[in-house]
This record gives sequence, C-alpha cells and structure tokens, in this order.
Amino acid sequence: MDFIMVEWIAGLVLLAIGIAGILWIERRRFYRRNPAGLQVYRSFGASLTTGTFETVALLIFRLVALAGLSGLALGAFKTFG
Repeated sequence: MDFIMVEWIAGLVLLAIGIAGILWIERRRFYRRNPAGLQVYRSFGASLTTGTFETVALLIFRLVALAGLSGLALGAFKTFG
C-alpha cells in the first residue's frame, strides 16, 4: 500500500473518530438538560467529575479531528500537488 493512501485512510479514520466523539459528548450534554435548559446532576460531585471528564474528552476529540484533517490535507497535498 502506498504511503499516501495510508495518510488518506488514517486521516479519514481520525476525522471520523473525532467527529463521533464530539457528537457523543454533545449528545450527553443535550439529554442532561431539563425543560428550563439547565443541566441536571445527581450531586455536586457528579457535576464536577462529569464536567471535568467531558471538557478533557472534548479537547482530546477535537485534537483527534484536527489530526485527521491534517492527515487529509497532507495526503491531498502529496497527491495533487
């Protein structure tokens, strides 16, 4: 398999994982909201751990998606020009 093809495939896989992770976190936040639009937690500790986990996970998934876009851009640059 050509190295350029590996960049395309890795870029697509990383982009898909990043987008899926971002959608997963945002879906969790959406379904945690009450009719007034506020997020509802069982306890203060749950709000701290969930908020911290989701913030860190969202940052990681955004970096993964950015790495996927970079891989696609690198593959496109090597393929087309």
